[in-house]
Amino acid sequence: MEAIRHSLTGAPVDARQRLTAALAEIPGPAADATLAALVDDPERGVALTATSLLRTRSPHGQAREGHRTWTAPGSARRTGPE
Repeated sequence: MEAIRHSLTGAPVDARQRLTAALAEIPGPAADATLAALVDDPERGVALTATSLLRTRSPHGQAREGHRTWTAPGSARRTGPE
């Protein structure tokens, strides 16, 4: 997963979108870390998909321990259950 995270820089938008969708099927902290990196993607669709997937995967809709706090682009920071 580390190699994938490094290759995201400069990757075409459609590739980042497909990767984000594929990560939904991969369990574990490495996939979560890659999704966390995609939360800050400049393409809004990629960032929102990554944010949504992390909320779905994480209890109470928060980033898991070890991840930074993340927020959907253009929205207020969420730190508690919804």
